[in-house]
Amino acid sequence: MSSTRALCILPALLACACAHPPTKPDIFLISLDTTRADAISAWGMAPAGRRDLHGQVITPNLDALASSGVRYAWAFAHAPSTLASHATVFTGLDPHQLAIPRNGFPLLPGRETLAERLKADGWATTAVLGSSSLARPMGVDRGFDAWDETFSVTRRHRHEATATEVTDRAIAALNARPAGEPVFLFAHYYDAHGPYHAPGPGHFGAPTDPATITRLTAACRADGCESVEPEMEQVRGAYLDEVAYVDSEVGRLLAQPRGPAGRIVVVFGDHGELLGEEAKRPFGHGADVDPAATHVPLIFVAPGLAPGIVQTAVGLQDLAPTLLALAGDTRPFGAGIDLAGIVEGPQIPMEATQPGANAPGWNNRANEHGMVQGDEMVIEAPWLDEPARYQHVDGSAAPPDDPRAQTLHQGLLAWLADTPPFRAVQMDAATREGLKALGYVDE
Repeated sequence: MSSTRALCILPALLACACAHPPTKPDIFLISLDTTRADAISAWGMAPAGRRDLHGQVITPNLDALASSGVRYAWAFAHAPSTLASHATVFTGLDPHQLAIPRNGFPLLPGRETLAERLKADGWATTAVLGSSSLARPMGVDRGFDAWDETFSVTRRHRHEATATEVTDRAIAALNARPAGEPVFLFAHYYDAHGPYHAPGPGHFGAPTDPATITRLTAACRADGCESVEPEMEQVRGAYLDEVAYVDSEVGRLLAQPRGPAGRIVVVFGDHGELLGEEAKRPFGHGADVDPAATHVPLIFVAPGLAPGIVQTAVGLQDLAPTLLALAGDTRPFGAGIDLAGIVEGPQIPMEATQPGANAPGWNNRANEHGMVQGDEMVIEAPWLDEPARYQHVDGSAAPPDDPRAQTLHQGLLAWLADTPPFRAVQMDAATREGLKALGYVDE
C-alpha cells in the first residue's frame, strides 16, 4: 500500500473510532435513607395504612421509575442502620461477614467494594452524601474518584445535606465529567431520617421536633400509641412529607440527559422507620428487625431489562452482584447472587444494630435478629427472653409448626453460631457524641 493511500485511510479510521459510541452505560445508585417500602406509593400503601394521608400519589417519580423496571416487592435490609446497611450494599457481605455492628465502626480493610470493581471495569466513580454517617473515616468511600461530603446542616454533632443540595452537587458532578465518559454515581438522600421537617409547607403533617417525639414516645409506652393516634398520624404525615420531598429531588436528578449508552438506575432504601407499630419503641429503627424497620424499596432499571414485579423476598446483599451483571461483569462479588430470574431467594439474615444488653462475644449477640425467605420470617429478641416469633412478610401470623418456619429458625441459629468476635472501635469525641445522639453507641 502506498504511503499516500495510507494517509488517506488513517483519517477515515480515526473518524470511525471517534464516532463509535461508548458501550458502557452510566450507572446511578440512589440511596433513600430511612425509607420504608410502604412509604413509596408504588408499594400500594403508606405508614398510615393507606396510599398516603389523602389518597394521593406522593412519589410520582419513583413510581414511574418502578413501572419502567423491576420492582422487588419484598426487599429487606440486613441491618437497620445507615453504615452497616450501606457497607452490605457496597460489598455484597452481611453484617457478620463485615463485623460492622452499627454506625461508627469503619469498614475493615480487604473487602472489595462495588466502586473499586466498577472503577477497574472502566467507570468514573463519584459520590454525593446526605449524611456524615457515611463520611470518609467509615471506609465505604474506597474506589470513588470523588466523594462529596459537603454538609450544611448540623444536628447534635451529626452533619447533613438537604436533598436539594445532594441533587445540585450530583448534577454538577455529571456536568463536569469528560464528554462521553461513563460514570457510576452514588447519591445518598438522608432527609427522611428524623426529625421530620421537610422544606416548604407540609402537605400531610406538621413538622416534628425531638421534643414532640419524646412526648409521644412516653405516651405510647404508658398507654399505647392509640391514646395519641391523632398526633401519631400527624407525625406519619410529616415523615411522608420528607419522602415526597426526596422523590421530587430524585426526579430532578433522573431528568438529566442520558449518556450515549443509556443508563442503569438502582434505587434502594437502607432501612425503614417505626411509626407507632411497637408501643415500647414507637419511633426509630436500630433496635428492630420487624418489617417496618427492614422492608425497603428496591428498583432496578436498565437497558433491555423487562419491567415487572418480583414477589420473592430478596436482601440488599444481592444488590451489587445484580448491578454488576447488568453492567456486564458477571464475576462473583462478595457473597451475594445475581437476582435475575430468581424464583426462590436465599435466606436473608437480619440483625438489630443499637446497643443492647451486655452479652459475651459479638456486640449484637443479644439484640433482636431474624431470618427471611420466600414469604415467611422468624424473629427472635434474646434480650426480651421471648420465644421465636413466626410471621409472613406482610405481618400476618405464620403457624410455628410450619416446616418452612422451622427451616428458617435453623438457618437463623446457624447464622448466629458463626458471629464474629466483639469489636471495639476508637472514635473522636464529636463522632461519639453524634452517634450517641442517635442511640448508636453505648454510654
